[in-house]
Amino acid sequence: MTLKGNRNQRGQSVQMLRKKKEEEKERLRIASFGEDYHKEAEKRHKKSLKELKKQDKERNIKTSSNKSSSRKSSATMTGKERAQALARKRIGKGTAKKPDKTIAQVRADNEKAMRDRARERNRKFKEERKKKKNKDTLKKNTSKRKSRYSGGFKSMSDRRK
Repeated sequence: MTLKGNRNQRGQSVQMLRKKKEEEKERLRIASFGEDYHKEAEKRHKKSLKELKKQDKERNIKTSSNKSSSRKSSATMTGKERAQALARKRIGKGTAKKPDKTIAQVRADNEKAMRDRARERNRKFKEERKKKKNKDTLKKNTSKRKSRYSGGFKSMSDRRK
């Protein structure tokens, strides 16, 4: 073996010895508590295990009633599928919040509302544009604009003629 190999082997053996000493200390410390302590600890441990099992059963009942076996888990769903599942959960069919309303109906309502808002914005835009146009025509008609060209011509092409 090389020098480096020997050092590694010695280092590992030292670590193992330290670990064994620590485990022995812990075992002696626990043994010093007495028999009553160990019985109580065992009872507490069993009780907590029963409670955990009961909670797991309740969770399984809740999740199995909410999900059907044909659905994918959320970890394997794509972004689109997750969004659709959330929409189904939010909208529901025959729920108290939105009775007998399907996803297609909600989508159609959303699209109708969007188109109505766009129609209103467009109407306002046209009114504003018309007002601006009227102001501009008034300015053009009433202003006495002087020609930039000498001789009173309106444009350079008029001057050439």
